[in-house]
Amino acid sequence: MTAKHENALLIGAAGLLVAVAGSAFATTPAERVAAAKAELQDALAAQQQAVRQVEMDRLVDKATVDAARNTFFQDGPARVVVKPGKGFTMTDDSGANSLNISFISQFRYVLNLQDDFDGTPNVDGTTEGFEWRRNRLFFKGRMRDKFTYVISFDVLSGANPRLIDSFFNYKINDDWTFTAGQFRPPLSNECLIGYAKQQAVEISSNGAAHGALARTQGVMVTYQQPNYRVRLSYNDGFAQWNTDWNSGANQGAVTGRIDWMAVGEDWKAFTAFTSPRDQAQGLQLGVAGHYQWGDVGDAATPTNGLKNSPDVFEWTADAQWQGGGYNLYASILGRHTEPNLIGISSTDDYAYMVMGGVYLTDDVELFGRWEYLDYDAMSNEPHIVTVGVNKYLYGVTNKLSADVGFATDTVPLGIASDRTGMEVDAAGKDGQVFLRLQWQIHI
Repeated sequence: MTAKHENALLIGAAGLLVAVAGSAFATTPAERVAAAKAELQDALAAQQQAVRQVEMDRLVDKATVDAARNTFFQDGPARVVVKPGKGFTMTDDSGANSLNISFISQFRYVLNLQDDFDGTPNVDGTTEGFEWRRNRLFFKGRMRDKFTYVISFDVLSGANPRLIDSFFNYKINDDWTFTAGQFRPPLSNECLIGYAKQQAVEISSNGAAHGALARTQGVMVTYQQPNYRVRLSYNDGFAQWNTDWNSGANQGAVTGRIDWMAVGEDWKAFTAFTSPRDQAQGLQLGVAGHYQWGDVGDAATPTNGLKNSPDVFEWTADAQWQGGGYNLYASILGRHTEPNLIGISSTDDYAYMVMGGVYLTDDVELFGRWEYLDYDAMSNEPHIVTVGVNKYLYGVTNKLSADVGFATDTVPLGIASDRTGMEVDAAGKDGQVFLRLQWQIHI
């Protein structure tokens, strides 16, 4: 019996006592009978009103609970779970509907040392400073098991918030998934791995300087089996994010990638370069290709002031080994560009990279990376060597990183980048050195 029902009974009992007491003060038997009858009727009326109020409260409570349980987002009582690196997740009891909010913050100090610019006053070849490299907010959700979505924004000092990812997935069945929106094209494995899970402070010079890391807009289908995965996308081409449908940069593009998990049982093991000591061993081999055909002769929607944009064919092959306490990664990327402009020749570019790391303790990791860039448009072909150390305070969710890099030859405009800490060298200058320190929080 509920407290409300108990109160109703108490009200009824009190009414009966009042009726008996009232009848005791009547002067004649007839008056006492009439008084008792009137008091009893009042008491019964009060009791009925109390019972009706209790039933009304019960109906209101039930309607409120039913409304909450039948909303689109929630099938049952909501729960909130907080996990470092996984953010804040709100979900229902069934797990079919959820919303996750997380963010990545990377604060960085960079020191660059290069040869003095001869003949240029007040330029001593030393540049240093602090920066917020990334402050990225993620919204990830699931709706009725079949639909998932991702939306992310970047907020940097002195700049407006910028949309990074905005796409949704529909799980057709256990094997097939359809994706639509703005996402990374499935080409370079290095760039498909999130920034929070890179090994060095920043991605390679080739990845930073070219469109392999930028988003595109389009659609994609994914076919996944326990040991291989195929992704195929029709899209707008590299660096076509936050653009309108008639931007005119390209007529279209196709991107495809095939991954084979030769060793291992979990694809998630290859979503980060580092391989902690308690991780199982795994080997992933991948090949990918991308072709985009330029917008030729469309004077109504010129690109960068030109009527023609180039045709580009890009391909890559890579291997990633996770050894449980150490890791190795190697890749080669080729790019052929047809400018579609009279008098300008086609170019062929190649980028090579080998990277590896080893845990000295359970939370201290030593790593190194070698890059070689061979671009037709560059007269210099530098080797870039980077070595560094990671201190995992709480895995990748709270990490301190330090690395130092050295370029053997003149660094041209084609590969200099703020994000990598490399500056353009003057002609004939080489031996550029950069130091990067970073504190990363991933919540």
